[in-house]
Amino acid sequence: MGRITRYEVVFSKEDAIFQAGDEVEGFVYLDLNEEFKCRAVRIRCSGECHTYVDDGSSSEDEWENYYEETITVFGKMKGQPGEDPVLQPGSYEYPFKFQLPMRGLPSSFEYKKQYVRYMVKSFIDIPRKFDRSAKKFFTLIQVSDLNQERNAMKSQRKQAQKSVGMWCCAAGYLDLWMQIPRTGYVPGESIILKGEANNHTTREMSATTVYLAQNIKVRAHGKKKRYGRNVVEIKKLKYAPGETCVWDNQPLLIPAVAPSFLMGCSLIDLYYSLEVSASPSGPSFDLDLSYDIIIGTVPHREALAMESAYMPPPAGPNMVKIGFEGQAQGGPPPSEGPIPLLPPPSYNACMFGEVEPEDKRDKGANAEGNQKDKFAPRYTYYNFQPNPAT
Repeated sequence: MGRITRYEVVFSKEDAIFQAGDEVEGFVYLDLNEEFKCRAVRIRCSGECHTYVDDGSSSEDEWENYYEETITVFGKMKGQPGEDPVLQPGSYEYPFKFQLPMRGLPSSFEYKKQYVRYMVKSFIDIPRKFDRSAKKFFTLIQVSDLNQERNAMKSQRKQAQKSVGMWCCAAGYLDLWMQIPRTGYVPGESIILKGEANNHTTREMSATTVYLAQNIKVRAHGKKKRYGRNVVEIKKLKYAPGETCVWDNQPLLIPAVAPSFLMGCSLIDLYYSLEVSASPSGPSFDLDLSYDIIIGTVPHREALAMESAYMPPPAGPNMVKIGFEGQAQGGPPPSEGPIPLLPPPSYNACMFGEVEPEDKRDKGANAEGNQKDKFAPRYTYYNFQPNPAT
């Protein structure tokens, strides 16, 4: 590595998960085996959003900044005159502490070139050369209390019917209905599916699929684009003419994903939907139903009361009562009124896996001492016991 043998950002909080208003603390470690002339060593904490839209004829990038603070831990302040100092060979530890704003910070989010990203970055400011840098990303989770969502406990039932085939190839009709008990969920809860797809045709149905979709709308300097990806799905395969595909209180478990909306972000809209699709074999269009879903970080009291009826009794001191004073550190904020006893949430890596964050503005990113780290945001997840089918 040359003169730099170690350059690393380490957070004091091991899981590196924060909320608005938290203090982000840690150390920057720097080991040198030769002297190093530089203007300064600085540490920056920042949060930003980036979007990229390509409409086929041209493309646009746009950035949105939520927070940025820089401290100088060695050398000259910006614009300070005088001779540049020299770092001597040896090991250095530079502590840092940043106070995040109380509001206006959307949750961490990653999708290809679209992201909301928070990091601490240290860089050695070198005259007339590329800076040497070390950075570490952290997760910011925006609190989303389902008790504040008017439609969180709203049940949804939809049905549709369509003819299969056309004209002389008409094969009968397909009837589909599905209902879900509510609209709002937290990761770790299950959407309980109840419904039927009735095959009143002379054809075999190739599949009926239910999946939770993550829908992403992005903007960049007037250009807009939509993206989508499946979070989790259940598929029931072939059923013959005259048969019925039944969904009898089947749970669809919600994994660790970002909460809905990304409040505070004006470049990315994030929302979820439950999609149901019955697919006839042969030439014909699918029969589809769609339901709005809200993903939060704090469970609804009424839903939690129903969940707690199926949960085992408290097993030890890790159990907390959310909604009262003295809640466990790291748990969600209190809501109005008592909430039944439950384990504190864990924080699971995003189910879509790690990314290798890149920023085209990082000049000299491959220079000596500069790091490339993979990163996956971590989101609130509750280890609920599944509801039994009734």
